[in-house]
Amino acid sequence: MFGLHNGTGGDLVSISYLDNVKHFKEKYEFKFVKPSDDTGSRNIDLYIYGDSYMLEIPDSAFTGVHSYHFCRRGYQDMTYSLDPHKKNILIIEIAERFARVEFELQETMRHFNKKKPDVSSLQLSVPPIIYAKFPDLDIFNPDINRNLEFNLYGYRFWDQVKFAKASLTYYLFKRAVGDAVVSDDGNRLFLKETMAETGRASSYYPFDPPEVRQMFFQLNATCAYYKADGFDEVYLSIIPNPVTILRPQHYNGLIPALQQADSLKCMRIIDIYGPFSREPDPGKLFRIGDTHWSNDGIQIWLNTVNAELKKQNALAEPK
Repeated sequence: MFGLHNGTGGDLVSISYLDNVKHFKEKYEFKFVKPSDDTGSRNIDLYIYGDSYMLEIPDSAFTGVHSYHFCRRGYQDMTYSLDPHKKNILIIEIAERFARVEFELQETMRHFNKKKPDVSSLQLSVPPIIYAKFPDLDIFNPDINRNLEFNLYGYRFWDQVKFAKASLTYYLFKRAVGDAVVSDDGNRLFLKETMAETGRASSYYPFDPPEVRQMFFQLNATCAYYKADGFDEVYLSIIPNPVTILRPQHYNGLIPALQQADSLKCMRIIDIYGPFSREPDPGKLFRIGDTHWSNDGIQIWLNTVNAELKKQNALAEPK
């Protein structure tokens, strides 16, 4: 995620130094309750390979789950050991702005893998091989620019200057500095790269059929890999960029294109784009100064997931 200073409004508020704009101050809290239809039967071991959208969710928010395991993309690896007596379900969750790169590189299989069995057999001692290497002749550290910038500008008193400049720019021109963009009505912030004309994080940058076919190939290969590894079901859940829902004009249609059941051979879909795009008041789904969803948004996702888990839990009940 972003490197943040001590802001209270959200990640976009922080990176654009708009903490002094009261409109963007918003409590960051979710309310989780135990699902009312969680009857006590817990036949599912749930695994989620996801991102910061999933960080706040406790295991008690899911229905029918015996154990819950979360691995945050880009921050940690997970090795799993599946219980053959439970229904093992994997949800691959990803924010839309990361999807095109993630699916091209098949990053999931690099960081989420079955635990290897311990090897107790005798290991032969092999002398290490020493490779010759020329000394590094670089005179300057490759991070010198970043280090100089921190040393010159990384002081608290500079924050006040940045706050003042950002507030002035917002009130006079309804613009944000840095990587944030102010909405047309001046009441919300968006991540600039999700609105760009080019770039695969953008909701507006078009894709062509070969790219979609390649993503389907990788998704199907990923699903087949985890099914062969012992997972009973593999789900895909793509969380829309806020601009996808709140500014849908010229949307490139990435999520609907990737949720075609006839092209996904074995992977199931947890569709959030559908209910989000049908929401009469879509503004309540996302925080006004953040790239993430609100409590209303996360509850829709949980309700969708729990409806699916309830069905799978019933199917896994002993006969």
